[in-house]
Amino acid sequence: MKLNLLPTYVSREKSAKRAWILMALITLAAGSAAVMMQKTSLSHLEGARTQANEVKPMADSVATTSKKADEIIALAAPFVKNTALARAMDGHNKVYPDFYDQIRKFIPDYFRIYAINLTPIDDKTVAIALNGVIKSQEQYNNLVLALLKIPGVGTVQRSQIPSDDEVVTNLGPGEKTGKRHKLSEPPPSDDPIERLNLKIGEGRVSSYLNVGDFGSGNPTFRGAMPEWHVVTVNFTVPGNLQGPDVRATLGSTGGLALAGAAGGAGAAPARGGGGGQGGRGGG
Repeated sequence: MKLNLLPTYVSREKSAKRAWILMALITLAAGSAAVMMQKTSLSHLEGARTQANEVKPMADSVATTSKKADEIIALAAPFVKNTALARAMDGHNKVYPDFYDQIRKFIPDYFRIYAINLTPIDDKTVAIALNGVIKSQEQYNNLVLALLKIPGVGTVQRSQIPSDDEVVTNLGPGEKTGKRHKLSEPPPSDDPIERLNLKIGEGRVSSYLNVGDFGSGNPTFRGAMPEWHVVTVNFTVPGNLQGPDVRATLGSTGGLALAGAAGGAGAAPARGGGGGQGGRGGG
């Protein structure tokens, strides 16, 4: 058995000396590391400065080239705008013919069209007016049914035609049978001579009647033939017929722009409304 007979302060002094020595070593190591890091940072900084000085002429050259490119682009902006406008106008040339073909498939042959008018309401709706001639009341009724087959069609409105329906008058005193006649004609007379004259007046000749400009040889559109009626039909369908707005596009200063929107380079030409019309013959 060993006994430690030394006072306690002796062991404490030894521990304190060891701590001071350890702290000195740590401080010396930290200082050495700081010096090494400072030298390394200064070396990297100097290398970065050298590299920056080497690439500075290249950066200045790039900035100069970019400035010249901006100047060239600014000079070419009117030509780019005019080219885009010309392409948009050229592409719009087929919009109306294609739309005519879509509508024409639903127009029955018995409705002889001599004028079609298309009016863009907005970029989603087109108003259509068809002018033509039709013969019978049955065709007049079926015309609406045919046009209602157009996808997305709105309300179909049409002008009136004289009715050829026959009616029988009410019986008068002493009459046993009513008088049959067309709505567009007065009731027949009781006098047989007058009825005979009425029948004679209904007779038609087979020669040239000068009706609707048929047979005249004039290079004009033909109107309604005898017993045919002029009808105008109005309705709306989905579609976009708005073409490039030339005036708004050429008058813009910042480049091409959409109508009603802010202009910017590279945008599409301004678009505006426009009507179109065409003819279609039929039997």
